[in-house]
Amino acid sequence: MRKILLYIIAVIVLITGAGIIYLTKMGTPFGKDDSGFAIEKVNKVTKIVLTSEQGKVELTKIPEGWQVNKRFMAREGSVEFLLQVLSRLKIKSPVSDEKFLKETKTITENVVFIEVFEQLRRIKSFSLYKVNSNSYANYARTREGANPYVLYIPGFNKPVGSFFVTKEKFWKPYIIFNYRPGMIKAVKMDYPDSPEKSFRIVKTVETRYKLLQDGREVSVFDTLAIERYISYFRNIRFYRWELEIDNVEIDSVISTTPEFILTVTDSTGEHNTIKTYSKTPSHNEVFVKQNDEKELSVARYFDLDPVIKEIKYFLTKGK
Repeated sequence: MRKILLYIIAVIVLITGAGIIYLTKMGTPFGKDDSGFAIEKVNKVTKIVLTSEQGKVELTKIPEGWQVNKRFMAREGSVEFLLQVLSRLKIKSPVSDEKFLKETKTITENVVFIEVFEQLRRIKSFSLYKVNSNSYANYARTREGANPYVLYIPGFNKPVGSFFVTKEKFWKPYIIFNYRPGMIKAVKMDYPDSPEKSFRIVKTVETRYKLLQDGREVSVFDTLAIERYISYFRNIRFYRWELEIDNVEIDSVISTTPEFILTVTDSTGEHNTIKTYSKTPSHNEVFVKQNDEKELSVARYFDLDPVIKEIKYFLTKGK
């Protein structure tokens, strides 16, 4: 009897020990090896790499901030926001292998591979699959063959996949115009449907300008209004890139008549042109095509308002 009791105790001890080791290894209800998606110390992250069939974005921390693909500085706050997203990722539910394979085998273009580094050491990596079968619009797994899960971010209603963008332009500063008055040589505003509202301003000397309408100089105008207008071209921004529409939709937009075409020529002779297009049914936003950009951005009238003027703005009262 004693031997049986000792045997039972030994078995219980072994099972308990194995359970403790197992739970320690798992670390989370779903298992540490398969569910380690969130990063812990955002201040130690030095690089984030996002890769998909649509492109690759490498975000690198440098003394001045965050750099995109070693080409330009990232939009202010965009990487910091991504770091917060990465630190708050949580598992909503596991997904069966059968369901995961069925829904992801044909969506290779909607898969983002995410890598997070501290110096040269990769501390986190996982693949995120953008799907439409759940309200969080994603599946994720840490590696090939690992258990898949649905991820969510407490307090956010947007699909998790929308935060991981592999198009380089998304990370660029949302700048349309950013000129000091001394940098501007000329401004031309065209209203295709109302040419009588159009104008052109040309700097003649350091503090003098001429105003033209339909190619002819206007003899009397408000010089202070022109100087004030020229000062408005600092930090004019758009609201967001319109990256989700395809080329057919873009062609449909730019085939319409622009609301206005605004060109700034700087002191070196370089032109910066935007064309704006109606964005129905919105009454507060417009599509913007800047120079030779293939993609469209979206700007709010509120942000563009300082530089949207008609020639009457510069005409002396009573003239």
